[in-house]
Amino acid sequence: LVNILKYSSIHPYSALNSQGLLCRWDIQKHPVIYVYISRGLALPKQYQGKSMNISDIKYFQSLFKSGRFASTLVKERTFGGGHYSNAMSGLRSWDWAVREGLFKYAFTNDPNKADIVVLWTPKFTAGGDMKGLTSYFATSRGGSGKVIMQLYTGQYRNIVGGDLPRAHATHEFGHAFGLGSHSPNGDDIMSAKMYQINGS
Repeated sequence: LVNILKYSSIHPYSALNSQGLLCRWDIQKHPVIYVYISRGLALPKQYQGKSMNISDIKYFQSLFKSGRFASTLVKERTFGGGHYSNAMSGLRSWDWAVREGLFKYAFTNDPNKADIVVLWTPKFTAGGDMKGLTSYFATSRGGSGKVIMQLYTGQYRNIVGGDLPRAHATHEFGHAFGLGSHSPNGDDIMSAKMYQINGS
């Protein structure tokens, strides 16, 4: 804890989860983390942009185990090609961690086989000015769960180019790769303040 506080200016900050622990993929069970970035697919409307309760989690876990998860996904009409590019850029922002041997990732075209699934939503019901939401589903056992990331397809007002959408994707991939909470350093990509200050 002393070192975490001492080096809190390092970017990105290694954020602890709500139990004060680092979330990590088990390299033995997940030597490669498979990522699926959809081209406009979304969760069914009743699950879009919301934090999952225990009933939702059980429902999705049953879909993962049966291989029926992909068949439930729907096309989000507000999705555009720029959204996909921003998600890819956000993912590539973590390539330094791959070079340092913290994890490896590869792409898959099958959401049923992916460890991290990137989907889309035009709004969030979880509160605040959110532009992304990452949900964890029992990733501790190989092949038994997933991380589902939902990224925003709505408009960003007063934003030139795609810098902010890319930053939001980078932030959510940080959660997906194991940074379970937010950094207290407002300058870090893993700070929750990026939504409060820049999200509009």
